[in-house]
Amino acid sequence: MSSLFNPSAAGGHDRVVPAKMALIARRWLPAAFAVWLVACGGGGGDGGPGPTDDVAGPPTVSAILQNTAGEASQSVQAAVGAADNAAARSSSLSGLSALLGAPIAGPSSARVHPLAAPAAGTARPLAVMTAACADLLDPPCSGSASMDTNIADTATRIAAGDYADMQFAALSGAMAGESVVLNGRMRIEFLSAIDLASTGFDGMDVKLKLVSFSGSINGAAFGPISDSSRLRVDAQGVATVTAGGATYSGLGGVTVSGTGHYGVANTTVRMSYWSDSGRYVDLTLQSWQVLGGRPVVGSRASVGGSGSIVVSATSASSSTVVYAVAVTAGGATTNYVVTASYPSGGGAPTYSAVPA
Repeated sequence: MSSLFNPSAAGGHDRVVPAKMALIARRWLPAAFAVWLVACGGGGGDGGPGPTDDVAGPPTVSAILQNTAGEASQSVQAAVGAADNAAARSSSLSGLSALLGAPIAGPSSARVHPLAAPAAGTARPLAVMTAACADLLDPPCSGSASMDTNIADTATRIAAGDYADMQFAALSGAMAGESVVLNGRMRIEFLSAIDLASTGFDGMDVKLKLVSFSGSINGAAFGPISDSSRLRVDAQGVATVTAGGATYSGLGGVTVSGTGHYGVANTTVRMSYWSDSGRYVDLTLQSWQVLGGRPVVGSRASVGGSGSIVVSATSASSSTVVYAVAVTAGGATTNYVVTASYPSGGGAPTYSAVPA
């Protein structure tokens, strides 16, 4: 491996800048916290310093929907899972925004690249550096972290193929009131060039990569995770994330207020069709609200393929959530009632579907 975890081999950037590390780390660590949330087991592996495209996307052939109770049940389960994943993938954008120091979406006038030429006497945020735990976390703490990049201090643009890489070595302590333990690697590969004099991220194409990433946050353990996701921002500033065999668009309509509490509006997930992994469906979460980990009444989604399905949550109790599902396929529409039953001791629900 080149200089990913060896600052002294990084082509002349062998600098240790502990005085600046706390500020820089507090850009990196929120990104790390968010990125581990979005890992769903896809991709991964160590591809070396150059950009690679090992991110799994959805199939390219549209699905042929079936007018059955099983189809109705599967569509509800797909909507529930897609909403959870959209909320998590949206967090990766928040994490990357924290890293870059500016929002990914929003008015261009409000966005300024933090990697633009630094003022005299200051260090560029993505300089190569290493740090002990006290440079990153609040003491008492233990472990260390290192950061590497091939972006030169004097660069006026990020080129396709540039990268920024973070390695955590048993990093343990607290930051902003969060108890954290981090091990492993987080990497950003820039697959498109970025003009550092620009005021926006339009046209950006990057890959977020985790390799053997593990640890805990406030006692909740995760990993080890190896996951790759790809973020593209079009000319209008609309972000699309591809990961785990699905593509998420319209993530700007996701609002996360806490664990198991979020809303998704006008977000579309192109994903594998449940009974035929070689075909895709487009699942649009039109207005989907989750509180305490469960969809609330009024949550609505639609599924498109050869045919269509509309899902609406109509009632909820401590043990069930009931959905009205209209399946249109083969020129006919059938209405179903799908019930999600939650076990009293916790855990995943079971689903049943009957004609309405």
